[in-house]
Amino acid sequence: MGTPKQQAVFAALASHTQQVLTKAELIRSVWGAHAPSTAVNSLYTYIARLRNTLEPGRSPRGASRVLVSDGSGYSLMIPPEQVDQYHFTTLLKNARNFRASGAVDRAVAAFDDALALWEGTPYGGLPGPFACAEQARLTELRLTAIEERVELLLVRRDYKAALEELIPLVHAFPVRERVCHLLMICCTALGRQVDALNAYHRLRAGLAEEMGIDPGEPLQRLYAHILRQDTSLPQLVECLVQALAGPDSTPLGAVFPDRKIA
Repeated sequence: MGTPKQQAVFAALASHTQQVLTKAELIRSVWGAHAPSTAVNSLYTYIARLRNTLEPGRSPRGASRVLVSDGSGYSLMIPPEQVDQYHFTTLLKNARNFRASGAVDRAVAAFDDALALWEGTPYGGLPGPFACAEQARLTELRLTAIEERVELLLVRRDYKAALEELIPLVHAFPVRERVCHLLMICCTALGRQVDALNAYHRLRAGLAEEMGIDPGEPLQRLYAHILRQDTSLPQLVECLVQALAGPDSTPLGAVFPDRKIA
């Protein structure tokens, strides 16, 4: 697909299939707000090269049927379902619908199908504001999907499988409260209260250092119960796990609505 900037043009068009992106929008997407004067000519060159790549049999003067122009901009005329991003979000929606209906196994399978589409960093190596913003958005969306899948593993009481997912997550995202909360529930359910307490201590230290805040109230409450070795701890963990089976697709994520999640 050509140079990184040419790939970035294609990425912006592919993310808005069958929609017209104006020349100004494409230039801002790739070059930013302070594009050089040569950006317009470069855009024309990239569009011509992309057309040759997408339609190698098209005559030099023939109209493109895939990457079309309406005078103000360009549109990539491919079905949205041919774009990985669209396919991922569709599978994610299906997984959440299965979860809301109580079909836990089908929801886990749909999450597995969605996450299997991922191969590395989205838009990795592409320049421009669009690629940067989409990379952050899609990476967060993937992480949320992993968290929701882990919640369903807890609902199935598959604590060992959940723990295998959570350990690398908590190391990769040491101040993400939702991950820590899930890890503490999982460890406590497995009788590993010391590991649960250590996870809380690492989170608290990280939040204090990076943001100057303490963990949220749900985490503090669970920590206090574990620390006191309450006899009601098994019942508390069971209640937390049962809450994950509710119709809300992100019950633990909703307890931190006003907090920055890194």
